[in-house]
Amino acid sequence: MIRIGAATPAQTPCIDILSDELTSILGNSVEIIQSGALDWIPDDQLDAYAPNQGEPSLITPLRDGSGTFRIAKERLFPQFQQSYDYLVEQGAQMIVMFCTGIFPDTLHAKVPIIYPSKILASLVPALSPRSKIAVVEPDFFSKDREAAYWNGVVGEAIMTNVSPYGEFEEIAETARKLKDLDVDIIVLDCLGFTRRVKEIFVRETRKPVLLPRTIIARTVQNILD
Repeated sequence: MIRIGAATPAQTPCIDILSDELTSILGNSVEIIQSGALDWIPDDQLDAYAPNQGEPSLITPLRDGSGTFRIAKERLFPQFQQSYDYLVEQGAQMIVMFCTGIFPDTLHAKVPIIYPSKILASLVPALSPRSKIAVVEPDFFSKDREAAYWNGVVGEAIMTNVSPYGEFEEIAETARKLKDLDVDIIVLDCLGFTRRVKEIFVRETRKPVLLPRTIIARTVQNILD
């Protein structure tokens, strides 16, 4: 049994990590160990990690299912390192970051770490012959910062946002706004987006849609094979 460490900004256990997209691709030969950056912070101290205006942030679901929480990403780097250390101690042979955000090279582990952002940065330009894409972000507050990033990856990135944890009709409405865009591909830039969300975007836009969680699952599968 191969042990894979799943590092996430969220609290664990996170049901979203053990998704159909992941288990259907990797099968039963893999054991997934979870550790979340927020696991290392007591619930009564979470408010101290809420981002200030303009501070890079991530949006993550709460363990009890009561909603989502925006956290200051860079202030969580020490907790991410704690998660890496814990996963290695638990026997993880590989760590997968369950977040498409950018993370510094100062975070380290004694096993390989797979960052979805690095895979997407290589894959997306290859799938966009005209270097024109649409990017769907989970959080309005990070849209401008992510626009600067993606416009450095491709020639033109048109940004929009919708929460992956919102109502399907809200997601469909966002998708309809992208229907007439002259782009090669739509990137759902968050591990929170599911196969169901991808189906909605494909149905409403009739465009190719890239779903990070299945890309990451297949990358891990190829490495293990």
